[in-house]
Amino acid sequence: MSKGSSNAPEADPNIGLAQRELAKLAGEQWDTFKTQIYPDLKAATDKQEARLQGAYESTKSISEAQAKRAEESYGLYKTEGLPQLEALRKDAEQYNEGAYQEQMALRAGADVSTASENQRQQMAMRRQQYGIDPTSGVAMGQDNANSVMTAAAQAQAQNQTRMAAHEIGLQKLANVYNAYSGLPAQGNAATSLALGATGQGTAAGQGIVGNIGGLSTASNQAAGTSMSGWGQVGTLGVQKYNADVGAYAADQQAQGAFASGLGSALGSAAGAYGAFKTSDVHAKQDIVQVGRLDNGFPLYVFQYKPEFRDECGHGFHIGVMAQDVEQIIPDAVSVRVDGYKMVNYEKVLNHGI
Repeated sequence: MSKGSSNAPEADPNIGLAQRELAKLAGEQWDTFKTQIYPDLKAATDKQEARLQGAYESTKSISEAQAKRAEESYGLYKTEGLPQLEALRKDAEQYNEGAYQEQMALRAGADVSTASENQRQQMAMRRQQYGIDPTSGVAMGQDNANSVMTAAAQAQAQNQTRMAAHEIGLQKLANVYNAYSGLPAQGNAATSLALGATGQGTAAGQGIVGNIGGLSTASNQAAGTSMSGWGQVGTLGVQKYNADVGAYAADQQAQGAFASGLGSALGSAAGAYGAFKTSDVHAKQDIVQVGRLDNGFPLYVFQYKPEFRDECGHGFHIGVMAQDVEQIIPDAVSVRVDGYKMVNYEKVLNHGI
């Protein structure tokens, strides 16, 4: 007895079709990347790399020029600026020295004395012109008054000169200090520009590296996608093969158990009924074909209708249908007094042996 074919079932052709389509799609995706996406991406990357290289060369040139200017500025500051500033500092500081201020005050006083003497001589000449005696009391009084005024003017001129010298010294020192602080600042600014240009050049170089990395990533992703597609194809094939083997083994096991059960059941039925058993299709319900006997007769699982259950048995049964058997072995079928047909199972089981 057998439930179906003893051969392993063939694979669903749609599975193979799906595998071929998946492989085709994976191949097309890879070919599209190689022939369309990658060339365009490579061309764009090369163009961008050329631009970045140009920017790098430009910023490098600017950096070198700025560094050179900064070095020249510092060299000029060190060889010429510092000595001149030092001389200016010394010149400025002497304005605040007491001896120098005193010297300037004496010079101012001498200038006042010279001017006063010139004025006295002019007055003497005028007195002489007017016939005034230089030894007279009036002349002597004028000379004394002139001397007092000259001394006061000298003192005032000297004080003002000292204060002016001090103020000039402070101003010159301030100018010197400003010059000192300004020159290094200019050198630092030039150096900062040079460093900034160098940083931009380095960033441009990093951009080139980033482009190459992006191109590599895109290539790896495309290759990974293609390999993943082929991997899925292989996985589906293996899974399908394993499923077929498992289904075949289960089917063989089920067929063995099914055949053994049917043989036992039918053998028991034949022994119990001896000759005939009610097998009319009209006496049964819930009929499902579950296989065939080795001699070709269809086998069914069924229940008897309620009015036959007390006579023929309750629950599900396994057997043949009288209408099938009488077409092949007419003498194995007989009719009951109520018109329902019965089957001789011994003849059915022994048919063809």
